[in-house]
Amino acid sequence: MKVWSLSAVLQVPCAPAAVWFKASCRHFHAEPALTRLVVEVLPEHAPPILAADEQRAWLLMDEMPGADEDHEDAPPAGLGPAAARIAATTQLRSLDHLEEIERAGVPERGLARTLHVFDEILVGSTELDELTPDEVAAARGVREAVHAVVEELASLGLPETLVHGDLHPGNVAHDGDTVALYDWSDAAVSHPFLDIVLLTKRLPEDEGRAARAVYAEAWRAAYPDVDVDRALELAVDANTIYQMVTFEQIYRAQEDASYWEMRGVVAGMLRNLPQRFPSRS
Repeated sequence: MKVWSLSAVLQVPCAPAAVWFKASCRHFHAEPALTRLVVEVLPEHAPPILAADEQRAWLLMDEMPGADEDHEDAPPAGLGPAAARIAATTQLRSLDHLEEIERAGVPERGLARTLHVFDEILVGSTELDELTPDEVAAARGVREAVHAVVEELASLGLPETLVHGDLHPGNVAHDGDTVALYDWSDAAVSHPFLDIVLLTKRLPEDEGRAARAVYAEAWRAAYPDVDVDRALELAVDANTIYQMVTFEQIYRAQEDASYWEMRGVVAGMLRNLPQRFPSRS
């Protein structure tokens, strides 16, 4: 079904229904172990694992009702709020499993670490040569503004949890009766609100608003003293930096022959930084 530098996904015909095989690259080697943990934390909303080889980073999974790549650009009604509720529940439950998650090899990518790698990107990104000298100077000129936003988000008092890392609607299986979050290859331990930013980015406006409200309700109930609205606002810009780090790390882990697959992503993000922080640049 798909073969590229990050993974190979095969559909295997068999009775009574086809099964799915996924092999992940070394950079995402923790996906099978982590998916097992997700099944333990929230089995009713996790991928249906048939077998896993954690050493080889192989997964064999049953069919998931409602899994459809078309959801990425055309999510069905109700997907957003349902996925937001499940995401918040999974994150909150993960707080009791952080040691197991760490042992599974899931990377720690908290906001402090995110800023550290962001600074490295400004100095020596794989894609700095894609920018003009003026564009490089402009990106470096907003460093303090970026740090201010991310550090304020970190200061609000929310814990770091398991995050999906790529929670767009295309990674949500939704058939009206069941909801499951899958493709945990980008998972990490970081600020939870980064996931809701990704989820709502491709939803219709009304659906996105409903998803944010459901998500915020869960976190207000768990952390009533935290300014959740401010956290949601700051997470939008913080997620840009987090995703920049994600792609930079993929670049560094890829073979040279595969670089073309995502070439230009980090350069584009760096180029757009001054526009994202216009009042601070």
